[in-house]
Amino acid sequence: MAFIHSFGGAKMVLRSIKKGTCAGKCRSGWLKTIKYAIRSSKNPLKLTKDQKIELKNMIKDLSGKRIKPVGKRPSPSESAKLYCGKRKKGNDGNMYISKRDKNGVCKWYKIKK
Repeated sequence: MAFIHSFGGAKMVLRSIKKGTCAGKCRSGWLKTIKYAIRSSKNPLKLTKDQKIELKNMIKDLSGKRIKPVGKRPSPSESAKLYCGKRKKGNDGNMYISKRDKNGVCKWYKIKK
């Protein structure tokens, strides 16, 4: 499977998926590749913000699902190991506590309300 090198190429592939000329492994492979290109911080297709939005909407129309953003995890951004046994507010606004698991590794656990 070759890689798409431009915004126009990505649109062309998405249109062929919509028509049904690209199905099965072809469809899933290309969708995965285009989703990666949209989410990647390296921006391999050199997409503008408007182009990213347009491709996201085309994918949403095809699959009925939105593309999940990358980089923001719900738990706190800091390492749980540094805050073991302490509480901290997460990126989603909820409170988390850092606890040791059965292997002795500290992990963030959401505090139930």
